[in-house]
Amino acid sequence: MSEAVKPKENKNQPLNENPEETVLNHEPEQEISSDDNNESENIPEEDAVAEAIVPEKEEIDYNAVIDDLNDKILRTAAEMQNAKRRAEQDIQKARDYSIEAFARDMLGVMDNLHRTTESISQEDAAKDEKLKLIIDGIDITKKEMENVFERNKIKCINPVGEKFDHNFHQAMSQIEDAEKDSGTIVNVMQTGYVIKDRLIRPALVVTVK
Repeated sequence: MSEAVKPKENKNQPLNENPEETVLNHEPEQEISSDDNNESENIPEEDAVAEAIVPEKEEIDYNAVIDDLNDKILRTAAEMQNAKRRAEQDIQKARDYSIEAFARDMLGVMDNLHRTTESISQEDAAKDEKLKLIIDGIDITKKEMENVFERNKIKCINPVGEKFDHNFHQAMSQIEDAEKDSGTIVNVMQTGYVIKDRLIRPALVVTVK
């Protein structure tokens, strides 16, 4: 009989010491990390948060914007006009009442001129030529001062026969008079003065009870 042919040993082939184990040549499958899973799961949540934070773009009503701007322009123009008017009024008041303090000081001078002419009778002036000249000079001075007062809108208050008005009069005493109504002014002890509508001195008066 012929002998069985033995296979040749491949000296270059490594020996498998553990023939029961088989070596797999394909690469192992890649494991998916939990971080990647979490990241993919969080993407929809982040999108939802972004949508909640960023509001939807609203449609602009340009007509309403224009109306609002026009209203603001009109209001600003009105405020500027009012400010201009107030400034003009302040300037006019400053002009009208700038001499108030000076006028108040001159009232005493006017009072003395009136007292002087009232204290000298016409008969005494007629008897003495020099005295008459003095009285005439005082009358001229008094008349000139009255003209100056009038040019500066300073008016005398001499309210005999009028009703008492606490805005312009100061009651000094009262008398009984059945023929006149209560509150009627029967005598003026001292004339009052105003600059336009502003009182600078009240008239001192006597009224009926």
